[in-house]
Amino acid sequence: MPRLLQLGLDPGGASPLSEAVSAYLDRSIALIASNPRHPIIRKQCGGIVQEARPASMQGLLERGEDFAYIAVGHPLLDDGCARELHQQATKAGWKVQVEAAPSLLEQVYATLALGSDPHTVVSGSEPIQRAAETGLLVLAANAPFCLLRETMRYYPETHEVEMLTFAGEPSLGIRRMLLGEAIAYRPDVLYIPPLPNLARLEEPATLRWIMARLRAPDGCPWDQEQTHQTLKKHLLEETAEVLDALDDADMDALREELGDLLLQVYFQAQIAEEQGDFTFDDVVRGISEKLVRRHPHVFGDRAVGSAAQALANWESIKQEEHAAQGKERHSLLDGIPRSLSGLAAAQAIGNTVAKVGFDWPAIQDAMAKLREEMDELDAAETAEQRFEELGDVLFVMAQVAKWLEVDAEEALRASNSKFRRRFAYMEAVARDAGGDLGDYSFEKLDSLWEEAKLATSNPWGCPR
Repeated sequence: MPRLLQLGLDPGGASPLSEAVSAYLDRSIALIASNPRHPIIRKQCGGIVQEARPASMQGLLERGEDFAYIAVGHPLLDDGCARELHQQATKAGWKVQVEAAPSLLEQVYATLALGSDPHTVVSGSEPIQRAAETGLLVLAANAPFCLLRETMRYYPETHEVEMLTFAGEPSLGIRRMLLGEAIAYRPDVLYIPPLPNLARLEEPATLRWIMARLRAPDGCPWDQEQTHQTLKKHLLEETAEVLDALDDADMDALREELGDLLLQVYFQAQIAEEQGDFTFDDVVRGISEKLVRRHPHVFGDRAVGSAAQALANWESIKQEEHAAQGKERHSLLDGIPRSLSGLAAAQAIGNTVAKVGFDWPAIQDAMAKLREEMDELDAAETAEQRFEELGDVLFVMAQVAKWLEVDAEEALRASNSKFRRRFAYMEAVARDAGGDLGDYSFEKLDSLWEEAKLATSNPWGCPR
């Protein structure tokens, strides 16, 4: 039976290893640690300790080779990597022996005046992130230096912290210094006080806090009154403004409008969290799981040869998900959102039914149908008939766009923008002349329109 020794070294370096442990370490077995360069580990185990990388530990487990994991303090309390390794080895049927020294936590709580202040403990090699509204206690003695540096991704270098270092110190004491200085000192324990919520405005967690604060009883009256339904129009407006920024290729505007759109997502999630429906974390987890699930060619072992094949896989997996969730669709068209614009929905309907062969054989047939609908519109005599026939014309035009491989919605948006530019030119000409377009005859307006077409085109005659 393979054997794993998880050895904790005295943080002060005073307690020698037992004879049994020393004899075990004298064997030719692998010695690994998350922080093999720690002075206490180097002093008691020499320089042959390897860094505990996931691949190397997995290899040792798979080969069934005896090895020892070295930590400072108590392996299972002070080192997240040691805890994970303990679970894997036990599950695999290994004999696991733990030789623990006093935990870092015991000495930390006896030294740092944390009291009842809420804080999050990160033990050893666990990933470091900013703790939300609490202090962060990092047991860094068992962490590689690169991981310790990660704290500066979430906290400013000038944030004042408290640090403890055990090795080489005559007595255990607290040092207060700036985070950047403390990291360079390579502490064994680092306590990072809570960061003011508005100190890191670039973090998603800050925006989430702001949104909750606005909705709080003493927050903003307008934000407090909003519901899922009242925010619908704002969601639509912000989406439209993002599209405008994209059309204008205005990156400054795009950055701002994406922020406004992101706010709507946070706003809706905050309301749902208050009602107990779901949280923002649920939203992020859901889309992350979906992306991983629907990209097996990236996150799994399925291969694709083209974008079209990747899209086909996406749709196939999507259908499987709906079936597993009991979301049976009675029609192919059930998946087309009802809130799409009429033109976009018409083209989506055409694309969907074409998948089962319900389409004209060729574009000439679609064009013939468009002419037929135009004739019927021309012959319509009542308001009801004109309403219906115009709808038919627009629907068939969307199908013609499908055949031409043109996005009908985008094409219409481009034409709207082109019209806006030309009409703005006409208004400017009239204004410069001291007049108003309303005073112009149709002939004058038509002439001015032709002038606008030339003035708003580039030298190659393409509309701007």
